[in-house]
Amino acid sequence: MDSMENKKVCMARFNEFTHDYRVYKEALSVFEAGYTVLVVTLGNTGFKSEVERKDGVNVVRCGFKFSKHPNLLFRYSVDVLIVLTNFFLFIYELFIQDADVYHANDTYTLPMIAMVAKFRRVPFVYDAPELFTEQFLFTNPLLKGFIHLFGKIEEWAARRAQAVFVTEPYTARELTQRYHLSQLPVVVMNCAPYRDDLPKGNGFYQKRYGFPAGKKIILYQGLITWGRGLYEAVEAMKSVEEAVLVIQGWGEEEKKLKTFVQQERLERRVFILPRCPFKYLYLYAANADLGLTMIQPLTLHYYYTAPNKLFDYIMAEIPIIATDLPSFRDVVGKYNLGYLVPKVEPWAIAEAINHAMSHPEELEEIRQNLCQAKKIFCWENEAQKLLSVYVSILTDRSH
Repeated sequence: MDSMENKKVCMARFNEFTHDYRVYKEALSVFEAGYTVLVVTLGNTGFKSEVERKDGVNVVRCGFKFSKHPNLLFRYSVDVLIVLTNFFLFIYELFIQDADVYHANDTYTLPMIAMVAKFRRVPFVYDAPELFTEQFLFTNPLLKGFIHLFGKIEEWAARRAQAVFVTEPYTARELTQRYHLSQLPVVVMNCAPYRDDLPKGNGFYQKRYGFPAGKKIILYQGLITWGRGLYEAVEAMKSVEEAVLVIQGWGEEEKKLKTFVQQERLERRVFILPRCPFKYLYLYAANADLGLTMIQPLTLHYYYTAPNKLFDYIMAEIPIIATDLPSFRDVVGKYNLGYLVPKVEPWAIAEAINHAMSHPEELEEIRQNLCQAKKIFCWENEAQKLLSVYVSILTDRSH
């Protein structure tokens, strides 16, 4: 087989690649293994593409950003044109890369990758970060029809991929059964890179944000959107005296959530902080006392999900309060890394928080478990699964 330096991997993600930790970790791991790596992603560059180098990985940005016009009809009409334009711009950028392996990092880029790989007669892989058709709550027949159509496209392309990656075993089984895949998808979890240089006990929140001294920090990191139990967590703070809730992130519900905090007069107990680069999330997590992930099982995707924050909390060695769902049961419950909440209700969340804070001996045992669990749930282990698939595909192709 030719040396790794002669092999080129082209990845694609239909977003701006600014806060997408999974794609960044995958691209960096493949680059560090000796491959040439390029990521095609959205930008606001119009018909011209722009290239930047990020930690050894070439990032090609192309296309147009979506409209933010207040008139919904006008916005959606413009967005349809933008989607079609970006689709063809993506295909062009993917085609001219002449890669040895193409890697679709989401469902939107999957059909583009499949077409380009077929034309160039090279292998491609599909990384399914979610159970795509089961993450929406649409009632509009037109939108439901669109998702159904995209599901058929996903099935067509996934069955032709040399490998499929997922983030937890439940989606692996679901996709295999639904799409009659010839082999079970490879589970590559959203783990954080291993680190033991955690800056704990330095009064980070008090110094940086002026939080009241002596208060415990309950942390939520991630999207501020529906289905995350954030309103319930805010309301739970009415029954929690010795702690403050820190919500760090961004999303469509951010303004509404801030208004809700004010309406409930919880400004001294709930703080909403802006998102920060994923490289520095550990600074915030390491100085928290509890990590919160209150996923509500509103869809099958949410029911199965194992989000980034779960593994970020593990790497930061902070006890976790999570919903009692399959993926959390497999990690938090099995390894005793925190507490599982039966319902996403304010009383249940408050009860779990107060129990944790009133049982320091339990928290100490959990922290000891976290020190061992982080050696299992680290990106270095997951990257080996990813790289072994690449080696297998390229070895087969060279024969």
